[in-house]
Amino acid sequence: MPRVELQWVVGHASSPETEPEEWVPASVPGNVQADWARAKGLPDWWVGSNVEQYRWMEDEVWVYRTVLPALPPAPQLVLNGVSHHAEIRLNGAALLDPFGQVESIVGWNARRPVDLSLASPGDGLEIVVSTPRIGAWAGNDRTRSTTMPGVFYGWDFAPRLVPVGLWNGAWIESDSDPQFSAYAEFDAGEWIVWASIFSDEPWAWTVLDPDGTEIYRYGEGSFAGTDTAIIPNPQLWQPNGHGAPTLYTARFESGDTVIERRVGLRTVALVPYEGMWREGRGAPGTRWEPPITIEVNGRTIFAKGANWVPPSMLPGTDSGETYEGLLRQCKDGGFNLIRVWGGGNAPKDEFFDLCDEMGILVWQEFPLACGRYVDDGSYQSELDDDSQFLIDRLKHHPSVAVWCGGNELFCPWSAMTDQDAALRLLARNCYDLDPDRPFLPTSPLMGMAHGGYTFVYHDGREGMRAFQESSATAYTEFGSSGPASVEVLRTFVPEEELWPPRKGTAWETHHGFRAWDGHPDSWLMLPMLEEYFGPFESLEEMVRAGQLLQSEGMRHKYEEARRQKPRCSMALAWCLNEPWPTAANNSLISWPAVPKPAMAAVAQACRPTILSLRIPRFRWSAGEEMRVEPFVLNDAYESFEAGEAVVSVDGVEAARWTFAAVPENQNVQGEPLSFALPSIGRTFELTIACSDRPGWVNRYTLAQAAG
Repeated sequence: MPRVELQWVVGHASSPETEPEEWVPASVPGNVQADWARAKGLPDWWVGSNVEQYRWMEDEVWVYRTVLPALPPAPQLVLNGVSHHAEIRLNGAALLDPFGQVESIVGWNARRPVDLSLASPGDGLEIVVSTPRIGAWAGNDRTRSTTMPGVFYGWDFAPRLVPVGLWNGAWIESDSDPQFSAYAEFDAGEWIVWASIFSDEPWAWTVLDPDGTEIYRYGEGSFAGTDTAIIPNPQLWQPNGHGAPTLYTARFESGDTVIERRVGLRTVALVPYEGMWREGRGAPGTRWEPPITIEVNGRTIFAKGANWVPPSMLPGTDSGETYEGLLRQCKDGGFNLIRVWGGGNAPKDEFFDLCDEMGILVWQEFPLACGRYVDDGSYQSELDDDSQFLIDRLKHHPSVAVWCGGNELFCPWSAMTDQDAALRLLARNCYDLDPDRPFLPTSPLMGMAHGGYTFVYHDGREGMRAFQESSATAYTEFGSSGPASVEVLRTFVPEEELWPPRKGTAWETHHGFRAWDGHPDSWLMLPMLEEYFGPFESLEEMVRAGQLLQSEGMRHKYEEARRQKPRCSMALAWCLNEPWPTAANNSLISWPAVPKPAMAAVAQACRPTILSLRIPRFRWSAGEEMRVEPFVLNDAYESFEAGEAVVSVDGVEAARWTFAAVPENQNVQGEPLSFALPSIGRTFELTIACSDRPGWVNRYTLAQAAG
């Protein structure tokens, strides 16, 4: 029987015992902030300082109410994740479980069916929802004991706006409805699709190949159990840039009920970088760098991508359309991996369906970030339930490549270790429920790197130079801040505050000033921009300069990470997107899905095979000798013949490089090239190109020093 959707109203009160004074229509899935704003005509929360008008809502208790319609046999209410604690009432009285406990659910990802066999059509059903009352997440108090995602309590790129509500849905279904799940695995040299089936009615299940042709059918049955289908002539699921993300379909049929699950045939592992064990550090010894090179279907890949943060501060309003606009830009930009950051929430199923379709691997973190997570008597139980449901929900997706305990847990501000109970619990659950998928306790780990996040670091080095002096196995966070485009700024900064940017205005509310690390100028970094380009006379001029630095900063960092292959095997920008519009930030895409110029620059840096120049700094003077190191960066499993590349300055040839044959999935490095810079303008273009490989051309914009 199809699920029964319910019509809800919602109201708020100061305590669970108090009756709400007013009710408004509610959307489920959704968040009460959106419902209340829609009913009351509140101003958009993302404009100016309007978010302040929404802050009170997190401190209230919110009550969802519905009148039950006709019910299926053996009815059960399914709560599919709440933010963050919910108790259920029937006709005004607390609903009790078989053990006499109040029926409740806690945990961002938790899913619980609640028996409604005592209910009748016309009964009143209520779900009472509340959130943890805690201080600023990114402040000094970093001891945590909740699975509520930390970003909603405020971060350097997000306001405090704690979402309340039934964010991932609530409905009624029959406890006797058929249950069907399927996943693929490689076993004893064969690809197998496993099916788990429960149905009281006769059923059949089939496997369809990517063209929709039936390649396996199990006849009629009426029992709970498992069955397997061996896949002939398997077509493997490949990540973006390495082949097609081929998907098979497992289909269950029983009467009018049809359930489909898509599966991909692929193996995934984390392996040491090539040559690690030959480095002669002695054995036995202390820990070596943990493996971080991703191997898919027996081939190592260089992981290129970004960190995913919630695309809205009200994630209950997210949809497939929300995810599509962002993930399409990832695919088109050459990304093959997205890290779902532990300070945010795991997205809805539509996100992972799209990643399956687009060949985008997912590094999925549990909701731990930047704090010490300790058991307060209930946290371990909450984390246990929450993580088990998340693993079960996602493990059939071929796109999900890595489980990770959380963000920045092994550091002074978190002070956790791999002996902390929370991480041992997560490792156990991942092994018990999904043993073939890699697990990492946190990011970064030894050998990996987070940072930096600005074009010029606090020590005065340009980020492009700092990366050249680094030697990480993976850059799992790095960035270069830049302002939003003028058109985007006008959508949320009041006209009278647009120019000049200044503190105490929407520029500060939206993270242009005093946003990060105690620096008064982050993320706009206006003094730094003026140091490179002089005082600005208009908003447009300033934005162009800021976006240029972000674009070139990110381009150079991605390429430098690739130059360090095979020791380095991953480059993930901080961050892809943002949960509300920021005046300036590290994001490649402005809210909701508007690409900055940096996204196009990064897409150029992520092409499978490109010519590349290691350039020591951004600013140069006319007549100065420039010394660069040429490379062919090749992440493709394709080899290429030797060739000749030309380096030009503003279209005038400056040097030539004859490069050797390029092996598959390997780089080629040349000897340094030196040439004197001609008279140049405020900015100039440095190009490296090969006439018979036009798709490899690379262009860099650099600056002239003020003279």
